[in-house]
Amino acid sequence: MTRSVYVTGIDRGDGRQVVDLGVMELLTRQVDRVGVFRPLVHDGPDRLFELLRARYRLSQDPATVYGLDYQEASALQAEQGTDELVSALVDRFHLVARDYDVVLVLGTDFAGTQLPDELSLNARL
Repeated sequence: MTRSVYVTGIDRGDGRQVVDLGVMELLTRQVDRVGVFRPLVHDGPDRLFELLRARYRLSQDPATVYGLDYQEASALQAEQGTDELVSALVDRFHLVARDYDVVLVLGTDFAGTQLPDELSLNARL
């Protein structure tokens, strides 16, 4: 069974990315196969994942890192509810987790999202 570490914060600018880097540093010193999963993403390049990928020489395919984009997540939550959103994200996490000994999960970023109570969503995930 894959272990995971979920790192989130409470708002933008809370220093979470420094913690992400520190946790990845510790994990890569202890475990051979470390993966990354980000439940929700914005369109465009993910600078944090690219930094982690380059710094820790991750071979993970960038297409496997993400659960849903924020628009998809917002639509799914509006149409089917938070339970379905959580279920979809957990299913996608398990697709990544099966290939790694440990997965660093990068919580949501609270930046211009349409999700109500994003902190609560992070807690559930």
